[in-house]
Amino acid sequence: MEKLPVKAKIYIALLLPIAIFISCYLFTISSFSNIDYFSLFVFLVVIVLSESLPITMPHGGIITISFAPIMAAILLFEPIFVIALEVLSEILYIRKDKTLPKFLFNSSQLVISIGTASLLYNYLNPDGLALTWQCFIAAIVSVIVAF
Repeated sequence: MEKLPVKAKIYIALLLPIAIFISCYLFTISSFSNIDYFSLFVFLVVIVLSESLPITMPHGGIITISFAPIMAAILLFEPIFVIALEVLSEILYIRKDKTLPKFLFNSSQLVISIGTASLLYNYLNPDGLALTWQCFIAAIVSVIVAF
């Protein structure tokens, strides 16, 4: 973190404990009885591939198309597994300018936003993927929170 401004260092230092707290909380409330490792692996591969194929914007900047698999993971898996998928995809995503401060910031903000959205979806829709208005509204709310 040698080249970062002090405000950026403070911001990252504040994000990190919040992300750790959210991760620990989600770990304690998660159910580990029905884990489908193959599905998690497939989602990990899809998310890493979608992150690895960036789209360059005409006026600068880069975006990725990982919204769809992340949102599907929020709908299908426990919140702790969605967080694990995101952090693992960030670890496995290879790029030239990957530094520790960028990794800490990206991982922390992913844990906070995706973890909160996944928790909110599971709280608003405890029945799972039943096709009801409650499921639809919970999905919309989690999209707004996450992205």
